[in-house]
Amino acid sequence: MGDRLNPYAPPADDAAKAARVITSPPGVDGWRYVDPRRIGYPLVGLLVAFGALTFGLFWIIVATNPVLRDMERGLHDPDVAESYARQARVLMVAKTAVLLVTYLTFLLFVRRANVNVRALGATSIRSTPGWAVGWFFVPIAAVWKPYQVMREIWLASAPQHRGREWWHAGTPSLLPGWWCGWVLMFLGSWLLQRLDRETIEERIQFNQWLGIHCLVTLAATILAALIVYGLVRRQRERARTHGYT
Repeated sequence: MGDRLNPYAPPADDAAKAARVITSPPGVDGWRYVDPRRIGYPLVGLLVAFGALTFGLFWIIVATNPVLRDMERGLHDPDVAESYARQARVLMVAKTAVLLVTYLTFLLFVRRANVNVRALGATSIRSTPGWAVGWFFVPIAAVWKPYQVMREIWLASAPQHRGREWWHAGTPSLLPGWWCGWVLMFLGSWLLQRLDRETIEERIQFNQWLGIHCLVTLAATILAALIVYGLVRRQRERARTHGYT
């Protein structure tokens, strides 16, 4: 006649809550672990998009400079160079918009990763979740403090470390390489805004520096994507050792 309802069974909502407790135990000292893929994978996608736009801008710069040199000798139509310049401006606007979204998402990821390592039992984390983000906005300190924040999160996320054992771990070259590229990227952006572009020769020199800046930016972006992806994997593997599924 069909399945009969058990009058002693808990309500469906209570059963679902109980299942969640079993598969996702509470964090340590009130900190709650959340799957880092929720922010990490979209962030990797944004970094890939930003890198693609940067590479596109670099390609236009490579194509533009020979045209500018021909213009100096009167061998090329100025409209061709102007067409390249319009394409470069469009890419730079798009790149700036994607960078802003990527930067905000990155800060959200940093805060979540900081909370996660605490929830997964790491101790002696010097930066709170708030300051893990705040250091990016403090003048002068922003040159080195965010790097320390990311180093702490990376080392403390290792599955094999317990408590403060991560303090004795070595730093992979991936982190300082990324941070050097990150600082050079923002410093280069500031310097490029102060270069003149009135004459053809000045435009050629500007493009040369912009091309170098694109390569540095591309390298920093690739390293940032590797770090984010690596942190997602490390934290999920550490979470499995703590009973999270």
